[in-house]
Amino acid sequence: VNREEYSAIRVKAAEEGKNHFDVWKEMYEEWKFYNGEDFTLNDIVTCLNSDYPDLSPEAIAFIKKWCNGHNGDVTEYLNWLATYDLQDEINKDDPKEGITLLTIHAAKGLEWPVVIVAGCNEGILPSKQAIAANDVEAERRLAYVAWTRAQDQLILAVRPEVTENGNRVYESPVSRFIGESGM
Repeated sequence: VNREEYSAIRVKAAEEGKNHFDVWKEMYEEWKFYNGEDFTLNDIVTCLNSDYPDLSPEAIAFIKKWCNGHNGDVTEYLNWLATYDLQDEINKDDPKEGITLLTIHAAKGLEWPVVIVAGCNEGILPSKQAIAANDVEAERRLAYVAWTRAQDQLILAVRPEVTENGNRVYESPVSRFIGESGM
């Protein structure tokens, strides 16, 4: 499905109050056979894997792993996936050496001895969109969530405030949240 087709699926789903997958099945003839209750998700993935060999092997493995513990259909899988969180895959009891790279949203509830937060500049944290809308409160809370993930050491990384690139000068002052927090 290309970008325009997916856009049409999203619009139709919103107009009809359906999920994207159900609209997709209705719009594409080759998906109609998946409506039958005789097919498990594992059957569908096997067919997809043979019909579309360029699909992500990681995605196929992820779905097959779910299928090993369940005998559900696509709807059951999508319901599970809607509540799935990457944090479920992080084993908190068995910390490994190395670096864990996460978004601020994915870091909620987790802690590490050292946390590095990159992009602590205006226009990134808070974002340009939040600044333009004069609505930075949610991003202030996100910044504090990120900063409180550190158990021992917090490193806030900022890029230079002024960068010259040819004749253009880019200004990126340090995030207001740093000053507000007293750091």
